[in-house]
Amino acid sequence: MTPKTSHSEGWAPALGYANGMLMSHGTLHTGAKICWDKDKNFVEGGFIPQI
Repeated sequence: MTPKTSHSEGWAPALGYANGMLMSHGTLHTGAKICWDKDKNFVEGGFIPQI
């Protein structure tokens, strides 16, 4: 199985980057998180709420 792009439901498509890549063995790779929601409002509260 090839890696799958992870995309949050209801969000506009990512342009020039991927929100995440889900590997066939179940690992999710992310990088350089912007930490905003689908409406481009910054999410507060630490790492877990931002993801």
